[in-house]
Amino acid sequence: MLAWICFHSEAYQPSQLMHFVDDCRSEQHSALRQGCQGYLFGFLDALKLNPPLGVDGLCLQAWNPDTLLAALDKAIKLQPELGKQFYYDGINAFINTQCGARLSS
Repeated sequence: MLAWICFHSEAYQPSQLMHFVDDCRSEQHSALRQGCQGYLFGFLDALKLNPPLGVDGLCLQAWNPDTLLAALDKAIKLQPELGKQFYYDGINAFINTQCGARLSS
């Protein structure tokens, strides 16, 4: 039974960021939206507790699942190549562009 559940859940896992964002913002699938909210909450919480090298931890504090999804949606419209990345890599790339440490000149 567990193998069926794992396979079944993977079958619906989006691979590209644009599909992930579209699915998470869908008004038709509340269970999917709720799952996305939980995933993004955990993702952001982990980043906030242990920011990657070069990422400003204070900047991360401003993000929550809703603001991140809205910003990702806007960024994908401006940079379609971002939406073609694997969703996890795309989120990380977006966070790095928004919260990456800036070198002072």
